[in-house]
Amino acid sequence: MRIRSLKHKQLIALLLIALTPLFALTASMWMQAQNSKEQAVQTYQGYADTIAIALEKELDRQKERLEEAAVAAGLLFSSPDNADIRAFEQILYITSGRYSSSIAVNVSGQLLAYSSALTTDQAESIITNPSEHWFFRQTIRSGRTTLGEAKDSNSGAHVFIGTPVFSRSIYPRIDTVLIAKVDLQKLLETAADAYLPANASITLESSRSELASLGRKPHANAIALSAAMTNFPWKIEITAEQADILTRPNLISLLGTLVVIFVSAISFLFGRAYIKTLKTFFDELSASISILSQGKPLPAAVGNLERVSEAKGLLTQFREMADHVVKSDLALREANANLERRVKQRTADLERRNRELSAINLLLSPIAQSPKDNDAPVFSMALERFGQAWDLDQIVIADGEHHCSSREVRQHYQTVTPLKDEKVLAVRSSYPMNPELQEALERFARFIDIVLDNKRLYIDISKQHAALTAALGGMAEGFVLFDKDAKVIFSNEKFRRFTSDSLQLNLDKSSREIFDFLNHLSPSSAAHESPSSAQNDVLELIDKDAKRRHFHLSRLTVHLCGYDHHVFDGLAVLVRDITNEYEVSRLKDDVIGLVAHELNNPVATIRIGLETLIKRNSHLSPALRLQITENMASDALRLQNLITEWLNISRLNSGVLSCKMERLDVVGLISQQIDEWEKQTEMTVQRLYKFSPLYTMGDAARLRQVLRNLLDNALKYNNKTRPKISVSVKTMNADIIVDVQDNGMGIAAEDLEKIFERFYRSERARQQTQQGSGLGLAICRAIVERFGGTLTIKDTALDIGSTFRVTLPILSEN
Repeated sequence: MRIRSLKHKQLIALLLIALTPLFALTASMWMQAQNSKEQAVQTYQGYADTIAIALEKELDRQKERLEEAAVAAGLLFSSPDNADIRAFEQILYITSGRYSSSIAVNVSGQLLAYSSALTTDQAESIITNPSEHWFFRQTIRSGRTTLGEAKDSNSGAHVFIGTPVFSRSIYPRIDTVLIAKVDLQKLLETAADAYLPANASITLESSRSELASLGRKPHANAIALSAAMTNFPWKIEITAEQADILTRPNLISLLGTLVVIFVSAISFLFGRAYIKTLKTFFDELSASISILSQGKPLPAAVGNLERVSEAKGLLTQFREMADHVVKSDLALREANANLERRVKQRTADLERRNRELSAINLLLSPIAQSPKDNDAPVFSMALERFGQAWDLDQIVIADGEHHCSSREVRQHYQTVTPLKDEKVLAVRSSYPMNPELQEALERFARFIDIVLDNKRLYIDISKQHAALTAALGGMAEGFVLFDKDAKVIFSNEKFRRFTSDSLQLNLDKSSREIFDFLNHLSPSSAAHESPSSAQNDVLELIDKDAKRRHFHLSRLTVHLCGYDHHVFDGLAVLVRDITNEYEVSRLKDDVIGLVAHELNNPVATIRIGLETLIKRNSHLSPALRLQITENMASDALRLQNLITEWLNISRLNSGVLSCKMERLDVVGLISQQIDEWEKQTEMTVQRLYKFSPLYTMGDAARLRQVLRNLLDNALKYNNKTRPKISVSVKTMNADIIVDVQDNGMGIAAEDLEKIFERFYRSERARQQTQQGSGLGLAICRAIVERFGGTLTIKDTALDIGSTFRVTLPILSEN
């Protein structure tokens, strides 16, 4: 085999064809490089402008802060009578370095010279403590005085920003300069980090020297772009190497293109020659194989196949390779068919299993339903899905007690799987039953049993929960159950009313506060050591209506079980309103004390009088015997009145208090009763009414009893030094208004609602020496209400007096 060489003309043509696109690409890349250069210049010019603007904004911000500090210190102000002072040049810029500078400031059109005498330590003090520093004060006069020299000992780049502050008294002089120090190097680094790429350098320069710099120093092959600052005599200069900015990406692209073209050309040249050689070889090989397969000798022209044995061996190898390829292809096709059948079978099994799981998932839905819901549609849909999954003709849930052994079920269904509750799962199919289907039926039956058990358990628990909730909710007592974290597990309406009305707390929002209050009323370790023993407390609280109420609290530590079967301690609290029982107990004690006190005194007086008459009757004068007898009669009458009041209360309670209803002249009856009462008490009543008759329906004796009781109370609790009692009668709308007023001790606000209760006497009344049963006002109110009227307290004030008002309906004269 040999490779033929190409002719020189063909080689030159191929080279020209390969170099033509190279020249075109080079020209295109040169134009692209020029465009990239212009874009890079614009980009870096934008960087320079952006950084310059950023530095100006930062220095302006420092200026504003300095002005605010001056204003806050009371140093910067404007004169209302001279507008030029408001238009001064605010900022003095002093560049850093080791310098001694004099700056001219244009203030109000005058050129004033300024030389800073501020030392570095003084500047640092002002910068460090801007709110507590002392201000450097010097007077600048029209450029004639040099006040000193400011030198910066630091080599870093800094700027001192000053705000001249004017004194109105010595205008137009500069009186004070407030100076702040700004680190230009730090500002430059911050701006470069924000805007500048890492392969460039940046320099901040003034007209005289470099102020600050950042980055490497570029070599000679670099471009420099600058931006001037509008309000400062400084400029920003950015430099970067041209190779970095312009040519490096293009050179890389160019070199890569050259390499690709060169390799393509070489491959084209040599590949063509090699293809021709291979074609010649394979043509000769094919001819030799054809001759040898026919059993003929090779011709002498086939010179590349030197020995016939080599051709025969090569032919044998080709045949073996062909047979192997055919066998491998058949085996591969068979394996592929088997794999496809297995995949289809597996896919069908998975789809059937998914449909079976869909039917099972559908069965789980009735668990969360209420006991009244009908589950038959759900079971029907689940059975339908299971039947579709296994291609069954029919699947039903039947009553096993009636149908399991019947001939109909045996004739129409192939298999029957027993369920709970005497149910069966019956199946009918057009194909014979197989173990896989039987296993699926048993699995499905187990799930149905689980669902039925869960449903029955859910119904039982729901009934128990409803019964418990109804029982606890209907209790007369309040009940609450807390867990260990003070969260409310259960509470009834009575307890929520107790927390809102008496504790004035919201149970949902303040459960922790309520829990701590209830759990620490009377701390005792006994309740925690013995969960079965309860702690009892009696609380006296003022509810939201300012009423005093009493509650009995029973607290018990109970064992609770969580969802994870973890047992923990909880707190159960039972609250019972014992206000009525407490009041009854108090009234009982009051009645016992009252009976003991009210009965003891007159009985003792009568007993002593009788003993005196019996033992010393012959030695007593008639006048003394008469006095003792009268005292005994008075005490007996007192006992009789007391017993009469108790009988009246008893009759009022039973509703049998007798009243003889008739037409009464209220004004006349009041006048008669006042006359009689004045004779008995020797007390004068001020009468504030006209003597014209006013009529109502009532019992004259009972109405006299009401008026007498009111007059007795007015006298009993009146001012002892200057007693005053008045009775007024008037009409209002369709009522007769009778007011009985005194100037006594009055009634406290907390006693106003209880003053008409039976046996109730206020604390101040108990301290009085006069006796009383606490029944009079209760009887009077009941009598007046029997007449269709009312008995109330019109007004009262402590140590000023009280006014009791009786309202009776007017009866017309006809």
